[in-house]
Amino acid sequence: MTSSSLRSTSCPASSARSPRSTRSPSAGACNAALGLGSSLARASSRSPRSPTCRASGGLREATRADYDLLVDWFAAFGREALHDGEPGLEQHERQIRMRLDSTVGGIGLWEDDGDVVSLCGYGSPTPSGIRIGPVYTPPELRGRGYATTLTADVSAAQLARGRRFCFLYTDLANPTSNAIYERIGYVRVCESKQLAFERD
Repeated sequence: MTSSSLRSTSCPASSARSPRSTRSPSAGACNAALGLGSSLARASSRSPRSPTCRASGGLREATRADYDLLVDWFAAFGREALHDGEPGLEQHERQIRMRLDSTVGGIGLWEDDGDVVSLCGYGSPTPSGIRIGPVYTPPELRGRGYATTLTADVSAAQLARGRRFCFLYTDLANPTSNAIYERIGYVRVCESKQLAFERD
């Protein structure tokens, strides 16, 4: 069987121009298999904020030399954040190659004392904005502000390039990440649900 996903976003009328991401399921009969609740948030040039306490280290762009690490971390992110909706290794590899070759998308890495400690992707641009994510820090390196500072800097860099806003999806069941995004200027826009389908 093959599977695909569809993200359904329900926004209030005042957010009609907010970005939304949809992907139609494969042709043929499909059955809904999974629903993942998430929230859409965005930051504009008027709302980004740098963390009060910045993490040690600095931002750099990922390169082909980081490919193996990126595959491992994208897969770890998928297992942790997407659960049964995890897209699989092949899709991760394809997405990473596209990001590394893209002129508008990419992957920011945070380095501390010569070690890569966190990643933040960006891509899927709209006419006015760009999507931020995935954001991932290995469990043993969390709680040090790496992802917070990295996401803030990646978002600020995109806004400085002329984007009117950045947007991202957060897990409704993860209050920690939701609070972090709010602290760096992201404002909740609406809730959405991602559905996975299997072809009969």
